[in-house]
Amino acid sequence: MQKERITEAEIQELIGVPRGSFSNWKRNKGQSYYRYLDIIADRLGVTLDYLMRGHETVDGSMTKEETELLSGYRRLPPDGKRVIADNM
Repeated sequence: MQKERITEAEIQELIGVPRGSFSNWKRNKGQSYYRYLDIIADRLGVTLDYLMRGHETVDGSMTKEETELLSGYRRLPPDGKRVIADNM
């Protein structure tokens, strides 16, 4: 997985939070950011493991390809998910 830099402003825009909230999270004034972790991971196309640890945790339950497919599926609109489900 190639590492890319993303700015705070880009993260704020990505998840739709005001600048004040993001600043509070950085200063450990609240933990409401936890609910955004899966959104951030999905929108960046990475797993929560990668987002939190900087690397994938390999536990044998899913291959990297399966993880990428699931991540792509999660980003689909409901109609796209329905098409995939109908074709499985």
